[in-house]
Amino acid sequence: MAEHVQKSLESTLPELEELEKSGIYSKEEIRVIVKKRRRLEYRLLRRPARVADYLRAIQYEVNLDLLRRHRMKSHGVSSKSRDAERGITARLHVLFQRALKKFKGNIRLWLQYIEFCKRVHHHHTLGKLYGKVLALHPRNSGLWVMAAKHQLEEEKNPLAARSLLQRAIRINDQCKELWLEVTSAIVDLFCSWYLCFLI
Repeated sequence: MAEHVQKSLESTLPELEELEKSGIYSKEEIRVIVKKRRRLEYRLLRRPARVADYLRAIQYEVNLDLLRRHRMKSHGVSSKSRDAERGITARLHVLFQRALKKFKGNIRLWLQYIEFCKRVHHHHTLGKLYGKVLALHPRNSGLWVMAAKHQLEEEKNPLAARSLLQRAIRINDQCKELWLEVTSAIVDLFCSWYLCFLI
């Protein structure tokens, strides 16, 4: 267990060194961050695992990232290598994936990961994420609608949105919300094709 925790902490060293060099965090603050991450990592490895521990670790990393962004803005510092930004984002992805591996049935956790991917503009990850959550929760009509809206609005792919909604209706044929979404997608598809012909 201690080896895993040490390896996890060592992987964050480049980002912490960059933050110290750029003056965003002091040496003492870096020490506190490492100590807090170590404590959170040990909690994640205990048996039985708890969703609250993962959410606490995720929230700590989100708050750390917000503080880093605020200090960079107020100090007028721009990160040249972006190791810190990539490091925190990658760490959050790993935390979410570890949590979802253990708590696949927790819809709230899936939704938080989806929102995080939207916020950091990781659309490729988001597409895969929708596929995984829909495979695990095919009866959740709200997730089908979200996935279709993502395809339609973010990916600009009305055919994929329509295909998703058709699959959703085959599985959840009594859901009124899905039927309304299908109608809306068909109208959007028709409008996009019509605009192509006008141009």
